[in-house]
Order: sequence, then structure tokens, then C-alpha cells
Amino acid sequence: MIDANTFLATFEATPEGCAEPFTQCFDTPGVFAAEEAAAFDADAKPSGLEGPGVVVYLTFGEQAAAVAVPETLPLPDWIHSPDDSQAARLQTLAMEWSLTLAPEGLEATEFETRVVADIAAAVIPDGEAQYVPLKFRPEGEDDGPAFWIGPVTIPAPEAAADAPPSGDAATAPTDAGAADGSTAEEDAAWDAERRRRIRRLQQVPVQIVVELARKKVDLESILSLSQGSLVTFSKSCEEPVDLYVNNYRYCRGEAVKIGENFGLKVTEVGVVEAREKRVF
Repeated sequence: MIDANTFLATFEATPEGCAEPFTQCFDTPGVFAAEEAAAFDADAKPSGLEGPGVVVYLTFGEQAAAVAVPETLPLPDWIHSPDDSQAARLQTLAMEWSLTLAPEGLEATEFETRVVADIAAAVIPDGEAQYVPLKFRPEGEDDGPAFWIGPVTIPAPEAAADAPPSGDAATAPTDAGAADGSTAEEDAAWDAERRRRIRRLQQVPVQIVVELARKKVDLESILSLSQGSLVTFSKSCEEPVDLYVNNYRYCRGEAVKIGENFGLKVTEVGVVEAREKRVF
């Protein structure tokens, strides 16, 4: 059961679990401070929950919560047209918050970050929802508002996306029909099926391994290892480390600390080995 007071207890135990992922995503150093929980009134929403921004949805079984971050926090301009790396940052934020903001005994089954045109339309309270104001204090700036809300109903992506342009251009795709002759209903059905298949694939477990360094040694050196032995590597602490997915190198990044845990901030995806050209 999602409860604001349970969230508050989790947040107060590890407040950096909220701030560090946010800082890594948006390059905005600062700290969050949670205020008291209150009932969420859909007809009198708290000031700040309007206009564009970012909403992170966290699903715990049959219930969901949301963290709404208005654009006025401020957020960087790139959120409205992120490149592949920035889009990955946004989804990584959801993944990290699904771990650090999950109350004890609850495990997030799904997580997602959306950039929305209107936070008020993207956050739909479910039953007797509550909210917790999260004051963010960037370095050298005034406090900015963010909000935890739960439980919520997650709207369809189309309802949360940036609004389409007004006028004839907004209805042109529907009037014109699909280029291949299919109806809008068929396209919608196929799109829903495609998303269902993708969700099933996303649940397939894979093994990931982060390799800090490697070296070759002789067998005699291995046999001489004992408790307290020190193994040194030539790799610098500043060099990027590699992440392998099912034994295939997928990306690399910088080792970071997330709360009391080790993490990896991805800097390159799809690493390709550079080979020296033959000179003869």
C-alpha cells in the first residue's frame, strides 16, 4: 500500500537517494527537503503543479506514485528535445528513484520518466491520494518545488505528452489516414500490441557485470594469494569502467556513489574497439 508517511520515512532515512540521481540527470547540484504530507485535492492542487515539467512514475504492484518536477525548478532546456544520451538520463532517473525511493517491503515493478506539457493533466490522483512537497535548494538559488504524489493513475502517453499544435495541423493525420491504407483503429491496435510485446521483453532478466580493471598474472602469483594480499592494477581510478550485459560490453562510464552503494554513470553506449591500422 502506497502511503505518504511511509515515503517520508524512506526519504528521511536517505535524503541523498532523491538528490543524487536528480543531480546526475540534470547536472544541477543541490539538496531536497521533504515537508509534511497532505491530502491531495484534485480541485485545489498545490501551487507549482501546473505548466510543463518532468513526471517520474513508479509502479508498485497494482498502485503507482509520481514525482512531479515543474520546469520552473529550473530544469535544463534540453528536456523538450533530448538526444539519445539525454533521453537515457531521464529513464535512468526513474530507475534510480525506483530503488532509492521505494519504501521497505515494496519493489517497483515498472518505472518511467515523461516530459509533459501540463503536470496537472499528467498527475491523476487515485482515491484518497496524498502529496509531499519536496523543496529543492540548488547551489546559489532559492528553493524550488517538486512533489511526491500517491497513489496515482498513470495516464496514457498521449495524454501526458506535449500538446499537439492547434488548428488543421492537429487533425491532419486522422483526416488523411495512414499512408498504407490501414485505419486509425488498426494502427492503434497494432501500437498497443507492440507496446505489450516490448513490455514482455523488458521483463527478461539479464546479467550485468561492471569490470573495474583486468590484468594477466602467472599461476604462481594466484596460488600465493591469501587474506590481506594486495593486487594492484595499472588502470587509473579516473579511467572509465566497462559494463557487460550477458558477457557483451554494452557501455562504459564513471564509478559513482549512490547513498551507501556503488553505481555507474554511463558516459558511452555501444563502445567500439579502436584498432590500429597496419603500417606495412
